[in-house]
Amino acid sequence: MRQNEFIVNVNQANFNDVVIEGSKERPVLVDFWAPWCGPCRMVMPVLEKLAAEMAGQFVLAKVNIDEEQALAMQYGVRSVPTFKLFSNGEVVGELMGAQPEAAFKQLLEPHLSRPSDALRQQAWAAFSAAQVEQAIGLLKEAAAQDPNNTRIHLDLVNMLLKSGQIDAAAEIYNALPQAVRESERGKPLGLILKFARTAQSAGPREEVERKLAEDPNNVELKVALAAHKLLAQDYEGALQTFIEALTPDVNVMDGKVKELLLQVFDMLVAEEPELVKKYRRRLQMLMF
Repeated sequence: MRQNEFIVNVNQANFNDVVIEGSKERPVLVDFWAPWCGPCRMVMPVLEKLAAEMAGQFVLAKVNIDEEQALAMQYGVRSVPTFKLFSNGEVVGELMGAQPEAAFKQLLEPHLSRPSDALRQQAWAAFSAAQVEQAIGLLKEAAAQDPNNTRIHLDLVNMLLKSGQIDAAAEIYNALPQAVRESERGKPLGLILKFARTAQSAGPREEVERKLAEDPNNVELKVALAAHKLLAQDYEGALQTFIEALTPDVNVMDGKVKELLLQVFDMLVAEEPELVKKYRRRLQMLMF
């Protein structure tokens, strides 16, 4: 791309090519603005400067909502300026109102391609081939090269959890900044870590199932079994077990079990929308 191609005026005709398809190669930050909007005019030079300085790491796509009302309606723009970040064809972040340069950098950073990403890809390829130690070693090498790339640290947490190294995963996760732990990727990993701890404390799945057969009304054992099923990616089995735990009393354990289930819904909704919809209905039936 030449420098002037980093900043594009977007309309209905080219939105799909520039934003949806373009974001599969690099992040695209869409600026919904209007000529009469003072804050829009204030922030525009900040964004154009950032796009030029970052030289193609992302594309700035500008949408004049007075001329492109259909696009504004399609993406739920109610005020300007509104900024939506697209990656891999989907909205992955949003800001509203005039923002400082640092806020845009923070929004973009998790989605920018970095040299260490090649090592991340190699690591996951090794992990898929059951070369766990090699995979973890590659991620540690990537972290040493690029310690500020939080995606590497989250990859490590994920990989350690998948390989049953819960204490090591917890140590890395707990050392991450709060903003990273509460990010779109970090929050689900924190929940999985919580369930891994629950499963670990309860003992092997076979033991939990044996105890539950002897004490079928034990809610804590049902939660532990649901945790084991989640870790095994048996999502429907886990949700069914949660519903069974809540059936006698939806507010059992002071509502903590219901709260856990709601968190699981949030974690799974993007990956398993129909499954979440099904079990949300079942939870609602218990509540009313």
